[in-house]
Amino acid sequence: MENLRKTVLVGCLIYGLYGLVSLFDLGVFIPPLPLKPFLFAVFLIAYIAVSRQDFSPLLRISLLVWMTSLVFVGQYFVEVFFEYSMVDFYLNNVEPFVLMGSIAAFIALVYKLVGELGYTGLKYYLPIVISVTLIPLTIFFKDQIVFDWGIVAIAVLLYTFDRLKKDASTEEMHEKILIVMYGVAAITVIERITYLL
Repeated sequence: MENLRKTVLVGCLIYGLYGLVSLFDLGVFIPPLPLKPFLFAVFLIAYIAVSRQDFSPLLRISLLVWMTSLVFVGQYFVEVFFEYSMVDFYLNNVEPFVLMGSIAAFIALVYKLVGELGYTGLKYYLPIVISVTLIPLTIFFKDQIVFDWGIVAIAVLLYTFDRLKKDASTEEMHEKILIVMYGVAAITVIERITYLL
């Protein structure tokens, strides 16, 4: 698990420090946006490498589907392998379905994760309600920004709930998933800072 934690930390640091270096050199905060899907792929590979013994099939499958579809959301990963006309076709016809699949897998992940963590009351319903509202809001705004900030909000909520636990620590199986989610949220925040500055 320590390898997963280090991999996610190094990936987030590379992404954020590159943006800071560009801020000091160019005067504009620009992280390496084309690197984002490759970092997500590295997070996924690192998770698979350390979670072979974990037993929670629905939780693992939803994380794998979510992370795999996150790699294919946007043009950066596809641009490496295809020419412009194919990328244009992908972005206009295929990518919206990949985004909806990613949202559906994220909802399944959050639902199963908060259930297995044993949260009750507000701790159980708040992350689920936020994740379920991502679908209509993403369709309404026709942009990925809602999904991005939804990932960040749920990661912050789960981090807060995990740190406020007084009775027991999180199981290693769940902590691995939370680490991946925190890494995705950190990279998403760094990317969205680019659009805000």
